[in-house]
Amino acid sequence: MLKQSLILAISSLVLATTLVSPAIAAPADFIGIWVNKDSNTRRVTRLVITAAGDKLNI
Repeated sequence: MLKQSLILAISSLVLATTLVSPAIAAPADFIGIWVNKDSNTRRVTRLVITAAGDKLNI
C-alpha cells in the first residue's frame, strides 16, 4: 500500500512538472502606455513604459 502511494505521488509530481511551463515575457511586451480601467482607484492610474537599451523606464 505504501509503495503504491509513493509511486502514485511520484508519478503525479512528474506529470505536473511536465505539464507546467514557465511564463516568459520579453521586455518589449511591456513597452507602451498602461491605463488603469478602474475609475474608482486612488492610486496609480497610468504608466508609460519605455526602453533605453536593455533597461525599461517607468
